[in-house]
Amino acid sequence: MQTNLSLPCTSSAHLFSRDYYIRVTPADLEGLELRHLFSYLDPSVARDAPGVFRDGRAGVYAGSTEWHGLARGGQISLAWDWVRHDDGHILALKRVAPRTNLQLLDHAGYDLPGVEHVAELWRFLDGVAWQRHILATLNSDPRLL
Repeated sequence: MQTNLSLPCTSSAHLFSRDYYIRVTPADLEGLELRHLFSYLDPSVARDAPGVFRDGRAGVYAGSTEWHGLARGGQISLAWDWVRHDDGHILALKRVAPRTNLQLLDHAGYDLPGVEHVAELWRFLDGVAWQRHILATLNSDPRLL
């Protein structure tokens, strides 16, 4: 006996989950407004940055930054590591994936695989003007000047 069972499929079924991730498409990121929560120095982050600095040293300053916002009615958090290059530029440390409660979806509404998910997050973060907050963190401590 053959039974054909048809269930309605809607993309909104994939947007909410019990795993506490907020699911959005990469296109949804474009309208996302992030607010700086905090940034801090963390010398252990520099250990993940060999080769970032021209002279091979582990770097003078490194740390993490965390941002928050709203997406699909839920509070989201997005954090990543940064290093200050020896020429003064502040860069995201892309060897370590951003930490977030966002899960990006593909065009069919399914979770993007890890590598694609991370690449889309970095693409989005490349458009966020976050470096000035790191400079403010560094400038707030006279011992760092």
